[in-house]
Amino acid sequence: MRTLLLLLLLGSLVMAFSVKPDYIEIKDTGNPGLAKMNVGIAIDCEDRSLAIDVTDNSTGEPVENARTDLFYTQYAYQLISTGKTDSNGEETLAVVGNLNYLTALFILHAENPQHMTKEIEFTYEKCFEQPPPEETQPPQPPEQNVTPPPPQPPENQTPPPPANQTQPSQPPGGNVTPPEPAASPQAPCLTAFVLLLSLVFFAKK
Repeated sequence: MRTLLLLLLLGSLVMAFSVKPDYIEIKDTGNPGLAKMNVGIAIDCEDRSLAIDVTDNSTGEPVENARTDLFYTQYAYQLISTGKTDSNGEETLAVVGNLNYLTALFILHAENPQHMTKEIEFTYEKCFEQPPPEETQPPQPPEQNVTPPPPQPPENQTPPPPANQTQPSQPPGGNVTPPEPAASPQAPCLTAFVLLLSLVFFAKK
C-alpha cells in the first residue's frame, strides 16, 4: 500500500511538469486497410523531452516496436531524434535547443508494420507561454469626510450682533442734541412766596 501511494505521488509530480503540445495537424498515411494507432505526446518542460505513448486504435493495447522519428521543419525538413516504443508502447525522445528553436514547428512520425503511419505536427509553445500581466493601478487614498471650516468675515468689518441681542434704534438724521428738561411749574410760585416773606420781614423793622 505504501509503495502504491509513493508511485501515485511520483506520477503526480511527473504530470505537474508535463503539458500537452499545441497540435497543428494529425493525419494517418499508408495502407488504409491496416489498423490505426493512437499516439499521445506529453512535453516535459523541465528537461524539454517528449514522452510518447502508442496504442492500437481498436483494442487500446500498447504497440511495441513502433518507430518514432522527430523532425524539425523551421528551415529544413531534418530528422533530429528517433527511437522505438517498449513493451508498454512508450518512448522518450530528448530534444535540446534554445527558445527560438523550440517554438518552431515539429513533426512526429510513428510507424509500425501492422498499422498505418501516424503523423503529428505540433509546437512547444505551451512551455514558454507567460500569463498576461495584470493591470495594476496605483492605490487610491481612502475618501475622508472632511467638514469645511465656517466662513470667516472679511477684515475691517464688524461681525453682526447675536440674534437674541437688540440694538437701540437711532433716529433718522444723524446725531441729534437731546432737548433740555422743561422747567417745573412750581418754580414761579416758590419765587413769589420768597419775595412776600422778604417784604414782611422788612416791614416789621
